[in-house]
Amino acid sequence: MNNKMLGMATFSFGLLALVLVLFFMDRPARAMVEREAPAVPHFWRPTLASSSPVLLLDATTLTLTQGAIVTIWNGQTAIGSPIFQTNQTPNGQPAVAFDGSAHMGENIPIPVGPDEDFVIAAVIKPAIINAYRNLIDDDASVRPMLWLDTGSRYELNFGTTAVAGNGPDGWDIVIADSKQGVVYLNDPTNPLPASAVSYATAKTFDLFNRDDGQMYAGLVAEFRVYTDKAGFGNDLQALYDELYDKYIDIGESPVNNLPGAQIVDEDTPLPINTLSVSDSDGNLMTTQLSVGQGTLSVTLTGTAVISAGANGSSGLTVAGNQADINATLATLSYQGDLHFNGSDVLTVVSTDDTLLSTTDTVTITVNPVNDPPVNSVPGAQVVDEDMLLSISSINTTDVDGNLASTQMSVFNGTIIVTLSGSATISTGSNGSSTLTISGTENDINATLATLAYQGNLNFWGSDVLTMVSTDSAGIPLSDTDTVAITVNPINDAPVNSVPGSQTAAADTPLAISTIGVTDVDGNLSTTQISVMNGFINIVLAGNATISAGNNGSSSLTLAGSEAAINATLASLIYQGNLNFKGCDVLAVTSTDSAGTPLQDVDTVTIKVDPPDLAIAPVITLTNGGGTQAQLDWVSNAANCTYKIYRSIEPYNNYSLAATLPAGSATYLADLGTIGNSTTNYFFYVAGINSDATHSAASNHNGAFDFALVPGEG
Repeated sequence: MNNKMLGMATFSFGLLALVLVLFFMDRPARAMVEREAPAVPHFWRPTLASSSPVLLLDATTLTLTQGAIVTIWNGQTAIGSPIFQTNQTPNGQPAVAFDGSAHMGENIPIPVGPDEDFVIAAVIKPAIINAYRNLIDDDASVRPMLWLDTGSRYELNFGTTAVAGNGPDGWDIVIADSKQGVVYLNDPTNPLPASAVSYATAKTFDLFNRDDGQMYAGLVAEFRVYTDKAGFGNDLQALYDELYDKYIDIGESPVNNLPGAQIVDEDTPLPINTLSVSDSDGNLMTTQLSVGQGTLSVTLTGTAVISAGANGSSGLTVAGNQADINATLATLSYQGDLHFNGSDVLTVVSTDDTLLSTTDTVTITVNPVNDPPVNSVPGAQVVDEDMLLSISSINTTDVDGNLASTQMSVFNGTIIVTLSGSATISTGSNGSSTLTISGTENDINATLATLAYQGNLNFWGSDVLTMVSTDSAGIPLSDTDTVAITVNPINDAPVNSVPGSQTAAADTPLAISTIGVTDVDGNLSTTQISVMNGFINIVLAGNATISAGNNGSSSLTLAGSEAAINATLASLIYQGNLNFKGCDVLAVTSTDSAGTPLQDVDTVTIKVDPPDLAIAPVITLTNGGGTQAQLDWVSNAANCTYKIYRSIEPYNNYSLAATLPAGSATYLADLGTIGNSTTNYFFYVAGINSDATHSAASNHNGAFDFALVPGEG
């Protein structure tokens, strides 16, 4: 072997700083451990205060310490190179392997201790390669060394004791005492006898000798050499515990203390304030809470924070120290989702800073509670007076599926619906101010989609549509909502009130006192009264005036207040012209004062000694070709009219003639025009047995309707 000073021997290792960072940040779980391995070193028992090995190879810190010299593994050219590997020991600490080219360390001087003792402590995971392997070798005839034989059994200086490792996942803690001739394997209290070796002079040693094909295979987490038991306080148990806690112990998982199954009514908060977590290692880090069908809320205490999720959501993680986490958990409250009922599960996952975790659950039963229906109504509605308003966006739902009925009502109008499916009107009536729709939820909603509102005649102002939906539970629940309806005023025409036909004697006054007029808008302006064959007299009342025409004439216009106009109309007297006999018409025209004035026109027939046409005239129709057709005669003496009716084919340049029977009175007539639709035709008969004719120069297709108006000849 080459003799080299330790100061010249260095250990290569690439990208040290990066590896250190990765080591502490990303530590995947060990397959052999059911719980997650720690991402940071576990809380070890206190390191021995006087621990001072003369040689320390530490994969955790990536250093080789020999006496006062500390060599960071920056590269080793003449001897084997270590290969750093993360997350190797049972609790996730790193280790090194070797490339197999030579010794791990060569000619490392180790002094003599005061007791001529030589203690080796190692945390290793050997691999079977069917060869002897030196863990440490003095390269001399005495050869105090720690061996692995072909069966991967540990031997001290070829002692008679050979013991195979039995540590977790193949990792062993080996403590060998050369002077005492014992080996402690994964147990500091039961030594295994071996061949005792002590030495009185300093020697040089090779670590993990690879001569003669005896190369070491496996991993090394830490390797120590003591020449004085005082270096570890002469306390094997403490030395063993330090190594065990540092590399083997995965610690204790947190313990969740949960209440039993919980019961709560639907849509009701449930305090769960008896939940707590304990961790015997004192390193509780987080507690995660989650549910499937609701939300969780807590009040943070002390240093506790929500590190994941959110308050009032289905999942949140509370981080902090154990006391503050537990104080926060004591405020936990569960709220099921709106209208949810059934089974839910609260899952509690507590994790310590070594990433050991414990998961427990609490069953939550949410009892169903009858929910009222929920109405959906639109905003305020606006419609013009006397106009129909469709309100199709009204509906109702019941999460329990037991909707029974929906009542609709208004104060100043009527409601109209078209029934759908099985829906019926169980109370009230269609087209009234209130009705109740019964049926399935779908059919009630389909019916509501057709709803229309009609304000009362001439109503304007504010109305309210009230909707009350009720379910069929043992104790029925209901939901009431309203929709404001504004009915804009629209100018209405005046409305005349006139009597039926009147009968008068010739040359005799006739009192007609039941004529009146109203205007719901209160803006009546004038009322005009006119006749064709007589004159009118009134007595003015109140502020009424005659704004057009004259009293005692055939036409006059009254102006004033509505009350004054009506009081004046109550005094109206009609008298036919001298010797007039026949039918007259009294026309009443009332007008309001709106920007665009509106009117109402009504007539009253006045029969003044009307003659009776007892014998029908002969009425013929002749077309341009000379063909004649006789038309039917209909007499209506009560209305002073005599009409002919006949549906005919088109006549071209026809003439119409009426021949009166002998002894008939003369007739007054007004010759009308003829067009291409049904028209009234009035004609004049000059005297007894004279003919009245009416001709047209255009085609006519349709029914004739004209009248003989009897008069005085």
